[in-house]
Amino acid sequence: MEREYARNQPIIRHGEYVDRAMLLIRGTAKVATSSEDGRLALLGVARAGDLADELAALYRMESSANVISCGITTVRVIEALTFREFLRQQPDAHLAVTQMITDRLREANRRRADYVLPVPCRLARVLVELADTIGHRDTDGHYELPDCLTQAELGSMAGMARRTVEEQLRDLQRRGVVELAYRRMTINDMTRLYAIARLAQDEPPVHQWRH
Repeated sequence: MEREYARNQPIIRHGEYVDRAMLLIRGTAKVATSSEDGRLALLGVARAGDLADELAALYRMESSANVISCGITTVRVIEALTFREFLRQQPDAHLAVTQMITDRLREANRRRADYVLPVPCRLARVLVELADTIGHRDTDGHYELPDCLTQAELGSMAGMARRTVEEQLRDLQRRGVVELAYRRMTINDMTRLYAIARLAQDEPPVHQWRH
């Protein structure tokens, strides 16, 4: 069964118990968890081909995150019993899901390790990740990011306050690395952004919601 969601609609709610997994067919969605003070902390962005709530379906757990549509998004609902039976019968698929979960844990550990890096480096790594996963590349090699991501959400991914994100983005704009407009960000110079992130362009980072 497929369902379609309009922009900014909750696809999955943190803490709810629904015996199923979700496969994104079209569109992108923000994946966030609730912090202790009630704010949403962005974990990453899911795109077409990504699974969500697979742990809840496998182990009869509550949903561990909120998944919110960035635009018109279509998902396929997979009943938990069907999902578990499919993985039992398809060892390659079972291995792929296990690898996906492992990649997410490894990426979460890497994010925590990144917190010791300088602030510009941390934000640059988040922008590189988003450009590589959900950025729209134009004919000039520039990457436009979806307008559904707020600066506060970028800060939660990079481990910094919104005001710090604003300052760092203004600095990147002054240097010609990014271009900022109302609810829109374009990365104009990926080579310099990779350098600020201390990453090699031929070795992109592992992405939490890719498999």
